Amino acid sequence: MNNPTPAKAAAAEAGLTGRAVAGVYGCGISYVSLVLNGKLEPSPRFKAFFAELVGKPADDLFPEPVDPVAPLLAQRIEQGFAETVTDPAVLRRVAAILADAADAIERRPA
Repeated sequence: MNNPTPAKAAAAEAGLTGRAVAGVYGCGISYVSLVLNGKLEPSPRFKAFFAELVGKPADDLFPEPVDPVAPLLAQRIEQGFAETVTDPAVLRRVAAILADAADAIERRPA
């Protein structure tokens, strides 16, 4: 089972359903569902609204997404990918992506 997103967990803690959030915000339930399940980046307006609604900082509810390629790159590097790449600029870019992913993970609330 997947862990809920911070926003979805906050909604549950506050006793809010997606339908209730959509009704108060004035949008369709599908928008709220996509946002709370982490499938759609919410608008800045929705982030502010939802943060106020549940009483938590928007940055905690909607953390920066991790580049999905980072875990794949790490796996490839472990399998010898770095040995097949001869361009230092490419390796630096890969390292930067992985560093960004690590930073994003460290900023996530526990």
